[in-house]
Amino acid sequence: MSDVLRVAEQLRALSDQEIARLVKRCQINASPAKDFFDLASSFLQTKAQDAWLTSANRDTLQNLLANLENDGTSETATSPDPTFELALDRIKADAKLAELIRERCSPAEHPVATKATKSASIQDLADSGIRAFLTVLAISEFAYELEHRYLREIGKQGLALPEVKLFAAHLGIDGDQVKQLWEIARLAGVVTSLDSRWVLGANAAAWFSSTTELRWQALCDTWLALLGSEANGDLKAHFADLDSVSLAQSLAWIYPLSDTLVASKQLRLADFAEAIGLTSHGLPQPWFGNVIEGKAKAAQLAISTHFPATSNRIIVQADLSVVAPGPLNLEVEKRLRTFLEADKVGLASHFRISALSLSYALETGVDVDHVQSTLVELSGKALPQPVEYLLADVARRFGRLRVVADESGASSFIEVHEPALAIELANDLRLRSLGLRQIEQLRLFTKFSTDVAYYTLRENGHLAVRVTAKGKIVSPEKISFGALAVSPVNPIEVTLAKLRAADSSAGSSDDDTKLRQVQLAIKNKANIRVVYVGRDGGEYEFVLEPIGLANGRLRGRDRKADIERTLPLANITKLELT
Repeated sequence: MSDVLRVAEQLRALSDQEIARLVKRCQINASPAKDFFDLASSFLQTKAQDAWLTSANRDTLQNLLANLENDGTSETATSPDPTFELALDRIKADAKLAELIRERCSPAEHPVATKATKSASIQDLADSGIRAFLTVLAISEFAYELEHRYLREIGKQGLALPEVKLFAAHLGIDGDQVKQLWEIARLAGVVTSLDSRWVLGANAAAWFSSTTELRWQALCDTWLALLGSEANGDLKAHFADLDSVSLAQSLAWIYPLSDTLVASKQLRLADFAEAIGLTSHGLPQPWFGNVIEGKAKAAQLAISTHFPATSNRIIVQADLSVVAPGPLNLEVEKRLRTFLEADKVGLASHFRISALSLSYALETGVDVDHVQSTLVELSGKALPQPVEYLLADVARRFGRLRVVADESGASSFIEVHEPALAIELANDLRLRSLGLRQIEQLRLFTKFSTDVAYYTLRENGHLAVRVTAKGKIVSPEKISFGALAVSPVNPIEVTLAKLRAADSSAGSSDDDTKLRQVQLAIKNKANIRVVYVGRDGGEYEFVLEPIGLANGRLRGRDRKADIERTLPLANITKLELT
């Protein structure tokens, strides 16, 4: 039996959970697979085997070596994990790989065994706390920005360069750090891509309603999920030594091939841990043990004492800027971010009051009096005159430029309050991407959706609002969180359900299924057992070596009778590979 058939049989015997774990570990795209033979072929790819080897721990690799030395006669050689046997076949055929594994797995002490235990310094603890706090702050900033801007997905889960530069300026970091933090936000489910656009993710609502400690814990949970339960178990087994060596070094010792063959996630894990304060200069901090042990409350309590102290005081200036001299209390920040836009956020933050930010607040149901009272309360002073003027002007102009969907919902209308504004919009070169067409004196048409039209108008300084067909203003918050109640679909679960269904129908009389089975048998030079209905109406069973398939007829050699048979597929009631 060929490798494809052998692996397919082994995969069938595994549970869906075990198959899903192997698919993830071998970095396989299982979606295109039509049956277990296709899935087995994916596991036979060199890339998949490399991914499995790089994620294999020291014990597994030593097990492979033991089987190699025993010529596959040990009990482990019969492992139900098909990838173990594939790896064993691989190192049998590749002497250099076998030698590399021997070299990396040669008896050696854990790298920390020769080092003195190092206690975390006060500076390291403070740095970790601040770094974790700023990462939480950055991800919150991403979420706030998504409520105000239309961000397109570039490439595979990437951000456009203008957005990278914007966030770099807001957060005071470089572009590479922005991309790293954006990836963490995506993994944490705070942001996600939908129809080539970035939107708030399934966990965004919980993020906004959580404390800083709970937000940090959500990032830790994401890190643990990325690490995986098996790797977490390996870390727990060696955790007594982890306080005196870097996380990257420990992972490299536990997974000897992690930096070979293909790019591994070891560096990604180490960078992620550093960003959320689990490590400092690579060394695990005191709360790291609580995190991997699942002691969430203890971990939050330990790191929160090293978060920077917050305040609720701001300075409102005549140039329409708002300065927060120190980190803001979370509840205060939530109140302010409903009507302020960020220039720079961090331990000290700089915000700005603009017509667009105020218009957004009014769309969510906040009134101008509330904005005014909040600013006065938090600044402790009367508002500068320019701020008062801006509040009054936005209150007067609000709702005069409306975007409403047409009946199909695919395109939209833009309604204005005066003819001059309609003419201005129709001739504004900045809006030519919308292809605006004036169809009435106070009405324009665009083939784009309300979201595209709304965000394009806002990006060019127009105070647009989205409204329903009955003229009711739609809150941006409802749109942002509107899709969060939909349960995410697990593609691996869907694929496995499809494969199980295909497998259960393999012996049926379905012509497509029979055709698929015969093609696989010919490709893999396997025998097939068929049950055939003859002209006399009787059923006959043959074991054939298929030769060809044409015009709805199977041609195969019957070794037992030493003849060649040609059977119409329509007369075959059952067919299975042997």
